Amino acid sequence: MSNETDIAPLEVVSLGALHAMERAQIDAQVATAHAFPRSIEQFKKRSLAMATLDLETAESCIYCRPVGKEQNEKGQWVEKFAEGPSIRLAEIVACCYGNIRAASRLVEQTPRAVKAEGACHDLETNYAGKSDIVESTVKKTGEPYSERQAALIAKIALAKAYRDAIFRVVPRALCKPAYEAAKKIVSGEGKTIAERVKRVQKWLEQRKIEDKRALAVLGITDWSQVTEDHLMTLTGLRTAVQDGDDPVEIFPYLDGQVKPHTPAPIGFQQAQAATAPQTATASPAPVPVQQPATTTQPAQAPAPRPRGRPPGSKNKTEPEKFTPEEAAALRAQGQTVAESAIQQPEQTTPATTTPEDSAKELAAMGLAPESEAPEQPETKPEPPAPVTAEPAPAKPPFKPKAGETAELTKVRELMYAADIGEPEMLAFLLKFKISKEGQKLADLATAKLAKMVEGWPQILKNIRPS
Repeated sequence: MSNETDIAPLEVVSLGALHAMERAQIDAQVATAHAFPRSIEQFKKRSLAMATLDLETAESCIYCRPVGKEQNEKGQWVEKFAEGPSIRLAEIVACCYGNIRAASRLVEQTPRAVKAEGACHDLETNYAGKSDIVESTVKKTGEPYSERQAALIAKIALAKAYRDAIFRVVPRALCKPAYEAAKKIVSGEGKTIAERVKRVQKWLEQRKIEDKRALAVLGITDWSQVTEDHLMTLTGLRTAVQDGDDPVEIFPYLDGQVKPHTPAPIGFQQAQAATAPQTATASPAPVPVQQPATTTQPAQAPAPRPRGRPPGSKNKTEPEKFTPEEAAALRAQGQTVAESAIQQPEQTTPATTTPEDSAKELAAMGLAPESEAPEQPETKPEPPAPVTAEPAPAKPPFKPKAGETAELTKVRELMYAADIGEPEMLAFLLKFKISKEGQKLADLATAKLAKMVEGWPQILKNIRPS
């Protein structure tokens, strides 16, 4: 019996055959689309019904994301948002529109980014559209995400490419009624703003997002200031988080909060690092405790006196002495300094000679008569009357300006407590290239203001070294 197994030869399909199979599939789909053309009225009814099926579905149709800051009519810098239809609405549109093919795929993936391509083909009109999406796979600090997070970012890029391709083929004019109907459902007809705010607060609590972070993004300080537009923006931001966007980027941390990553140093921190080597070179080099004193003096005058025996000491076997300041510096460097090696302040021994002996010595030198001068009673000066200082007038409490971010308000409060004016602060920021010429505090980015709050003690030392 033979141990050999008969293996059937593999059939190699030529490229021409694959092309013919793909063409046959497309031709069949086009023929089906022409046989059953779509109805625009039917599409509007079905998309409206699906988009407004319930509150959760309506909320998922709205997408919103912060894209920077812009200046409003009052000259204040407020958060700017990009709002539009979401991935869920694109899925509803593709399902109700009919006779289209849509897909997305990854075309490139590097250690720092991932690129996805979406395509959509209208079989009835033979119109096709394509979109490309590039998402970064590294953090703001340059550190790459984990493999699991990178895979999640790739899925987000695929979904966004799929959405953009559908909206390139299906006219926005046909999608707008469903989008507006979903916004009306989200606006909560028949529900008060207080009820809707409670629902938003519950979601923030579930996501472990502090209320003050959400309020800072909206540019307000309390939930009592929430309006209809604010709630609509929060709905879009929530959809962005649910679709996979980073909650920290949507709702950034404020000053005083623990952040997941330590950002790179900016401005004054870089200046501090630059001045550190100069401070190190200015301090004298550490000397071992038992090292004998050198007799050679440096050529330059600013050098401190060499450590060793006190000046005037002739005993070469006498141990080395240090001043209290030098001993403290050596101990700070981890060296051991005995108490006996620290110089003690010289104490003057009171004279044992009497006034009579002094007078006789002066008379012998011809400087004073030999007769004693009458002893004058010692008069002690009267102590000055205590001066009662008038209490300084109480400083009025700090008043924040309306419409400013929490970071800017905190910086102004610290400046007010330290009696630092805005021109003085702007001059410091311009010196260390934290701000640009002509910028004000309100023009700085939120991240820079937060860093200024964190490094305020160092800023204060640089502005007022004394």
